[in-house]
Amino acid sequence: MSVETLAAVLHHSRAKGTAKLVLVGIANHDGDGGSYPAVSTLAKYANVDERNVQRALDKLVALGELVVYGQQGGTQDTPNHRRTNRYAVLVTCPVWCDRTTQHRDTRAARQANLRGLSTRGGASATPRRQRHPTQPYGVAPVPPVGVAPAPPKPSLEPPNPTGVVTQPQTARAICEVCTQEREGCKARQRRLAAADRHEFKAASHATR
Repeated sequence: MSVETLAAVLHHSRAKGTAKLVLVGIANHDGDGGSYPAVSTLAKYANVDERNVQRALDKLVALGELVVYGQQGGTQDTPNHRRTNRYAVLVTCPVWCDRTTQHRDTRAARQANLRGLSTRGGASATPRRQRHPTQPYGVAPVPPVGVAPAPPKPSLEPPNPTGVVTQPQTARAICEVCTQEREGCKARQRRLAAADRHEFKAASHATR
């Protein structure tokens, strides 16, 4: 009897009812040469007739938990006409089994550990944002690349509520006689008779 095979079937087989009882009986006979109990023996274990054992064997093969080798059981001394089927149990412990005698499911404990790490700030927790080494707490660090532009200097000109752009007043030379600018005065002199002409004389403090 293989204790490991029997325990794996008891804890991890998906079979139900008669099929599982038959599989437990096969696992109870498992050894180095395989398992080859007679159908009548399996019927006795499951407390059913041999036809129900055959149906159970078909279900176990469909589940992928058993392989049946027809009339290959027995020893070298067993005549061929008395050989029984040989069975190979395919049920093993899954990856979440702790492989102890209790065959505990480790999935729930693993999830609990992951949740504990998250709440305690472990490996699965969201890392905290690190502050810049030269900045105090609560102050956003200055980006290392690029320079922020300086704020514009305040204008000394009075505000213009109308929005109309005006030309600045500048001092210009105005003729004291004809009140024309220098170029206008010269053009006017050319149109006048020689007796009426006068020299350009700039008026003081004249602006335009």
